[in-house]
Amino acid sequence: MQKNEPKQLKQLRTFINNWDGDGGNLVLITHYSIITAITDAVPSSGEIVITDKKFNVLSTIPTD
Repeated sequence: MQKNEPKQLKQLRTFINNWDGDGGNLVLITHYSIITAITDAVPSSGEIVITDKKFNVLSTIPTD
């Protein structure tokens, strides 16, 4: 775990909790460690992880 990861996770949760969804989908790009920490998913390199607002994994999309 990176030393700033707990702070990043807290900021991410706060941002998502405050996001009202007005205007459609929200796309975030981040690192494997953040995805794994917030969702418990273990994505492959470049894999897209789709979640709901509570970070439940809905689907994944592999990339080549």
